[in-house]
Amino acid sequence: MISYFKLIPPPGEQEVILDVAKRQAWMHGEEIGKLNELIRDLYDYRTSTLTSNGFSTLFISLKALKLENQPILIPRSTTCFAISNAVLASGNIPIFYDLDIQSLTYDLTDVIRLAKNHACKYIIVVDHFGITNDLNELKQQNLFIIRDGAQAVLNNIHNTNKADLLLLSFYATKGLNGMDGGAILSDDDKFIEACDQLIYYDHQSAFSKAYSFNFRPNNLGCAMVLNAYKNRTGILQSLETLKAMYDKAFAGLDSIHLYGKTQTFLQRYAIRFLNDKVMAAMDELRKKQNIQIPKAMIDVADATAYPYSENSSQLVNTVYLLPYYYGFSSTDQLEVISAIKNEL
Repeated sequence: MISYFKLIPPPGEQEVILDVAKRQAWMHGEEIGKLNELIRDLYDYRTSTLTSNGFSTLFISLKALKLENQPILIPRSTTCFAISNAVLASGNIPIFYDLDIQSLTYDLTDVIRLAKNHACKYIIVVDHFGITNDLNELKQQNLFIIRDGAQAVLNNIHNTNKADLLLLSFYATKGLNGMDGGAILSDDDKFIEACDQLIYYDHQSAFSKAYSFNFRPNNLGCAMVLNAYKNRTGILQSLETLKAMYDKAFAGLDSIHLYGKTQTFLQRYAIRFLNDKVMAAMDELRKKQNIQIPKAMIDVADATAYPYSENSSQLVNTVYLLPYYYGFSSTDQLEVISAIKNEL
């Protein structure tokens, strides 16, 4: 079976884990502070804080902004329920906007329409699969922009097209593996101070006394992220080579739409099949060749409560992921390319 994703540890990871174990620095240690300092430099924000996972970065941010019962624009088609869950759990209202089918970034026309109709002041944009959103047009709409960069941890390094907040994830399937973990970055010191008061029981002065949480990062995960970043050159070279091979192999085919053409590398390699015949052929391919080519997106809106969306329906049913990850062998990639082309 050729899997669409495998977690291949970068050099030095085992040694890092053994060192943390020797120091008994599983939860607390110097790596937390080192990682927090590093990400401020990498993403060019003045201040930051670390959390336990991607969900908590958004949940804490919305709480720190003191938002309640606010309409918040979020993508209807995405890869998981973490965003909608965080909006709902924080006591706010998700307003689902469409993605542009050609780019997988926000559909500006739909965002403008919904922001006006629902008096929205906040939007969450998602850099799906490492495809970074251009925020320039969005900034003209007077919206507070939260960039969910969980799927573009490596792509957003020194990205000058900054949002008001940048959220990151260090989950195992992301660009820098820390098993799990997250980061919130901002240029507002007081906002990050408010976030810090929400992360752990003893510090939750801003939360209701009826409930509290533990969203602290762990030191082992931070040590693993630091090691992954140390090996970033090899990781990036692997992803760039894989993307270039797929791009070249499928360029010009009228039955496949490629995403992220302007990116030198991606976190995942997503393609859209443009007709039912091709999708049926891909279903047969998966059965015959034992190649994982899963659907990439889900509709997170309740279909019974929200109107039908043509864009969302197309994305959910036609966008797939090809095998693509650090350490994926060129031999297996050529087998994937050959199998797909034989079915087209």
